[in-house]
Amino acid sequence: MTTTPLHEQAEERLFDALLDEALVAPPAANARSSRQWLAAALMLLGIGVAIGVAVLARPSPTAPAQDPEPAPASLPPAVRIEGRAALEDLLRTAPGTRNLWCVLEPDDIATLASFPDVEQLLLEPRIDSAKGKPVGGWDVTPLRACRKLRSLTLGILPMLPPAQLASLRALPALHEFGLTGTSWVLDAPLAEELNQLAVRSLKLLAVRCTPDGFARMGEHPLLEQLELWNVLFLRRCDLTKLGRLRQLRRLALIGVGDRMADAFERENPLPGDPPPEPGAGGGPQAGSLAMRGDQSLVLTPAAMRALADLPNLRELDLRSSVVDAATLAALPPGLQRLGLQDLSLMTPDALASIQERTVDSLSISVGVEAAVPPEASPSRPAADTWGRRQDATCNLIRRLAPRVLRFEGWITDGVGDLLASLTNVEELEFSQVGSERVIHTAMIAKMIGLRVLRLRHIPDDAPPEPLRQLPKLQEVHLIDATSAIVERYRQVLGDRVTIHVHDS
Repeated sequence: MTTTPLHEQAEERLFDALLDEALVAPPAANARSSRQWLAAALMLLGIGVAIGVAVLARPSPTAPAQDPEPAPASLPPAVRIEGRAALEDLLRTAPGTRNLWCVLEPDDIATLASFPDVEQLLLEPRIDSAKGKPVGGWDVTPLRACRKLRSLTLGILPMLPPAQLASLRALPALHEFGLTGTSWVLDAPLAEELNQLAVRSLKLLAVRCTPDGFARMGEHPLLEQLELWNVLFLRRCDLTKLGRLRQLRRLALIGVGDRMADAFERENPLPGDPPPEPGAGGGPQAGSLAMRGDQSLVLTPAAMRALADLPNLRELDLRSSVVDAATLAALPPGLQRLGLQDLSLMTPDALASIQERTVDSLSISVGVEAAVPPEASPSRPAADTWGRRQDATCNLIRRLAPRVLRFEGWITDGVGDLLASLTNVEELEFSQVGSERVIHTAMIAKMIGLRVLRLRHIPDDAPPEPLRQLPKLQEVHLIDATSAIVERYRQVLGDRVTIHVHDS
């Protein structure tokens, strides 16, 4: 699916709405405590998902011809509209708008259908402030008038009758489709409708899933890209069924088996399951989302072996999932892009189990529970545990020799030595973990092959001067940088390097 900054913001907003939906009228004190816990959990389990998706999914100049065709890269940035008045105003001033993120009510769909040139649409419902839930009564069949629509995501809408999704078959250009929210249940009828849509890219975010629905989804005839992001009840499904998606090129299995998915499962049972017991599971507060203390292994070696039979699979993203050494040892061959960021159970032995290979793009972090050195945070693991994890991570990066690297962690001497050795890396995104801002540009300046550099949370003491010695540097992307830092980088690097400025 195409990921733009506004769509990344939308996904964060949709997550917030899902959390509101799960926390049904707890006492005020409990609500505050729950939100603090949930905010921390989201950060630990992948709140930085949008960045990783943007890096891993970004097509590179040297990408092989068999890589998936990018969804409309030529689209302008999304225009965010909230409410009918704003939508009608946009219709008067810019009826040819091609990329929309709309927060609307059910009756506004007719106006939305009056945009003949829209190619990408993220539709999010306005939330009833009194009930904290989306207003019902949705009908998306008027969207059939948007004949150029190529990408459609329905965010936290109440589950629609299958006939409404069937009406979207009339869209001749539709090749990307996404569903967000626990109101959706991927059962056999819904999976059949998704198969009939004949899209090539499907994204499911926090959707409930039945074993029959998952198995039926594995029969999709054309699917090339599939993202399952914190999908609920995957532990009941047979993930080897993914091996039947013979056209699959890109697969993202995000948050599989983690505690966040487990918490949502307890608060959002499948139809026919018994309702959750209040306060069950030892959660942070009675009446809030409860988490089990264990993390069950859902991504098994058998699932990886099934993926190994897919002839076109080139990209696998396992971000924020529970993965052990045996599963990592069975990773499919031929992968060109690999996402290993924030993996639970990512021990040094598990890192060492990954077989020798060369990947074009790698996203990785030292590890959620050991990302910050013990001296920077006394509550973190002991120094020897952290050091072994960091050494294993650095050794893996050297072995995989990626051309594009996204690394989340802390620039220690060990990481600095790693960066100096990565002369083959052409694109680097570095994200500092923790509250302190420390980026040693002098170490990054040793990566002589670097063409594109992305830095997040740039501190004032990260001088741009060392970067001038990089002979091939063409672009520097500054993310969440102050205006003073941006101006300094522009003055130092001059016209030879293009400076791009981004917000999260």
